[in-house]
Amino acid sequence: MHGKLPSYLFTMESPYKITLSLTKDHILDKISQYQIFSYYVGCDFKSGVVMNSPLRQDDKPSFSIFTDRKGTLRFKDFGNGDTGDAFTFIQTLFGCDFYSALVRINEDFKLDLMYNKKNVVVKPFDGFKTAIKELKFDAKKTIGVKTQPLTFIDKHYWEQYGITEEILKYYNVFSCKCVFIGENVVGYYKNNDPIYGYLFYKDSVYTWKIYRPLCLTGHKWMSNTNRTIFQGWDQLPERGEFIIITKSLKDVMVLRSLGFISAALQNEITSIKDTVARELYERFNKIYILNDFDLTGVKGANNLKKKYGFKPIFLQDFSNRNNGFKDISDFRKDHTAEQSKNKINKLI
Repeated sequence: MHGKLPSYLFTMESPYKITLSLTKDHILDKISQYQIFSYYVGCDFKSGVVMNSPLRQDDKPSFSIFTDRKGTLRFKDFGNGDTGDAFTFIQTLFGCDFYSALVRINEDFKLDLMYNKKNVVVKPFDGFKTAIKELKFDAKKTIGVKTQPLTFIDKHYWEQYGITEEILKYYNVFSCKCVFIGENVVGYYKNNDPIYGYLFYKDSVYTWKIYRPLCLTGHKWMSNTNRTIFQGWDQLPERGEFIIITKSLKDVMVLRSLGFISAALQNEITSIKDTVARELYERFNKIYILNDFDLTGVKGANNLKKKYGFKPIFLQDFSNRNNGFKDISDFRKDHTAEQSKNKINKLI
């Protein structure tokens, strides 16, 4: 089972349990460098954000933890030039050698990796006495991403909505290893917090809309796209019997998987230009607007009905507004493709 690994990496505690010895690789098999940094910095930091240095007295924030171009998480103290990965950070923080840093991480995280306890003594880490302050970056700067192949997590997430890898490619949706604002990394992919980038092109400019669907803290959305960009517009056919205008690219992709032509505004209160409305009527016989059945969604749909004659349709009404399915993505997640398609057909 472990034929290719050196025997000295393992110690046998019982006939049924193999205990790994203390090495950097074995630590990273159990926890991430992000977890190491977070624990000793004392907060769930944001990658690329400048903060007070935990390594010294620092009244002017000059310390940052970021993901470099190779995807490695590193720290940089701009005040004295110290830099390195999480293990170098522990050595610098506690003034210890590399092996002592491994021992400290092993003990503090209770990883149960084997080492000679006679040679190293580590006191428990009590955390820092003062809070670390963060500086905010200007969100108006250029957004960039480092993409990666779809992971198992990605495929599972999108497949629950019936969205295939082919559909994601068709609409220029990417899995993002990390996200940049200017030259600073402001977020990176985690299994419990994946990041997706929607790529748009208009007026010779590429822009990104960043989506973190499982994000519990911070911003779920980040974008530098023009509000006039119609999501899915470039993928529309030249002609069609009808089109469904909705409020998100996810909904557009779900509708596409069900066989419906669709595009999306940037949100439910975004208006459209008269020239765009005229082009839609030139290309499609009927235009439906599918928003959420809430105050914002109903108001936005009625505004488009009044101005351009679009027909509002809703998954909910006053008789079933508490059914939990606010949009077609939510509905598709809990229903088959056939049930979802029938639901839309009944509305149009």
